[in-house]
Amino acid sequence: MINFDLDIAPQDTVVIYFDVSGTATNGLDFTSVPDSIIVYPGDTTAQVLVAPLADGIEEGIESVRINITNQGLCSSGLLDSVTLYIQDGITVDVVPPSTNICQGTPVQFLATGAISYQWSPPDGLSSNTGATPIATPAQSTQYMIIGNIGPCIDTTYAQINMDDTFNPVVPPEYTVCEGGILTLSASGGFFPVWTPATGLSCTDCFNPTFTGTETTVYNLLLRNLNGCEFNYTVTVNVGTNDLGLVDQSYTLCNGEQLSLTLGNAANYTITPATGLSCSNCPNPTVTATAPITYNVVAATGSCSQTAAISINVSSPTVAAGNDQTACSNINIILGETATTGATYAWSPATGLSGPSTANPTLDYTATTAGNYTYTVTVTDAEGCTATDAVTFTLDVSPNIVIEQPDTVVQGGSVSLAVGGAPAGSSYLWSPADRLSDVNSPNPIVTPLQTTTYTVTVTTPTAGCTATASVTVPAILPPILLVASGFSPNGDGINDFLLPVGRDIAEIVRFEVFNRWGKELYSSTNDPQGKGWDGRYNDTDQDVGVYAYYVEFRHIGDPTLRKQKGNITLVR
Repeated sequence: MINFDLDIAPQDTVVIYFDVSGTATNGLDFTSVPDSIIVYPGDTTAQVLVAPLADGIEEGIESVRINITNQGLCSSGLLDSVTLYIQDGITVDVVPPSTNICQGTPVQFLATGAISYQWSPPDGLSSNTGATPIATPAQSTQYMIIGNIGPCIDTTYAQINMDDTFNPVVPPEYTVCEGGILTLSASGGFFPVWTPATGLSCTDCFNPTFTGTETTVYNLLLRNLNGCEFNYTVTVNVGTNDLGLVDQSYTLCNGEQLSLTLGNAANYTITPATGLSCSNCPNPTVTATAPITYNVVAATGSCSQTAAISINVSSPTVAAGNDQTACSNINIILGETATTGATYAWSPATGLSGPSTANPTLDYTATTAGNYTYTVTVTDAEGCTATDAVTFTLDVSPNIVIEQPDTVVQGGSVSLAVGGAPAGSSYLWSPADRLSDVNSPNPIVTPLQTTTYTVTVTTPTAGCTATASVTVPAILPPILLVASGFSPNGDGINDFLLPVGRDIAEIVRFEVFNRWGKELYSSTNDPQGKGWDGRYNDTDQDVGVYAYYVEFRHIGDPTLRKQKGNITLVR
């Protein structure tokens, strides 16, 4: 497409004339082009299409030239021109188009027939553009090359072939025990070559026999179908039957642990697995509870070695004696017959005849009731230990006290109380007469006379006893008397009325009333306590019957008692 541009938009229609020339034929090698174009008012551009035509004839590069003339203008001459080139087509070639190589061998390519190139895939190429990249692919690869000159494009291909069937199997390492025979294995490829030849039955075979005596590293050379060479390293390790195993014997205490060191083999098998932390390792831990022998097989490759490990178990025993209960003192032989080679240690040593003997005598008197434990530890000739303990429950006679009761009136009751006895103790009182419960710690007694009571207390643990006594005073019952009559005539005989009695602790109130209920006398108004003199307000009262009221307390009894009655006043 050719554009014709004007600097100024015309006001009238403008015709631009031009000549079409060049080596290409108008209408044959390209679409027919006229000799002019029209630019309409207001426009500043117009276009002419030059489209190449395929005429089936390869003519190389041809030109089309457009010359703008001044035809129709005031002056003549060439105003402007443009030249186009027509390419009938391009052919891209590459050298080499196909080649067989060994892996890692570079290939220099040369592409021709275009100006620029694009290579795909880029794998193994020094550049994926340009005409001369270097290819070093890792496998057989086909490259596509796209070349172009302007809009003209052509594609070709280049093939690099490697022997994809070459897949040898070469084990890299072997282990053989010294004196053993080993067959090496290799497959795939052609023309094997082993180096060095030391210890091999052949050097140009795939499966030589190895009879060497020391570890050797070999190189194996193989070729593929393209004659490419490949090298492989093969190591033959020569092992020894001395894997560090030796027969071992140990004596352990029951429950003791021991870490074994078996050697430096690659693999281990230990049977039985009883008491082992692992049965396939070089350093198992043994926990001993009973005698046992382990069979150990060590192996490295085809090399093996066996050994036996014996474990003896020492389990000493000891008996301290039987638990016992006693009152205050224990005298007994402890322990058992001594074991030869063993040592003994008792704790504590208190009361023992020999704390480092197997069967010491214990003679101990307790001052405080409780449990007393003695422990013995035996150590045998292997250093293994065992312990046992014996416990003695010792009681002591209780320090009992009977609280002194108050004086009791004959036929009255009072409670006895025993203190100082441990819980659960038993009691026995005597005499049993007039006692509520002979087995109670707090019986009630009702004596008819002063009596001494004795209690025997027995402790619940060991039956230790203690006795104590208490005397309960018994007195006649108290009595309050008020005379039935009195004669306040001043003769000094029976002139005052006053309550009298036996075992009276206190007369709280004494009052006298006439027949009409008027109070004539009250002890609260008689601080000297003389009694009623038969007068009221200093006036003699008439002969007759009067009433009295008394409040009082007995000795040993806080109860407020009351009594009332009549008396006769005479003169």
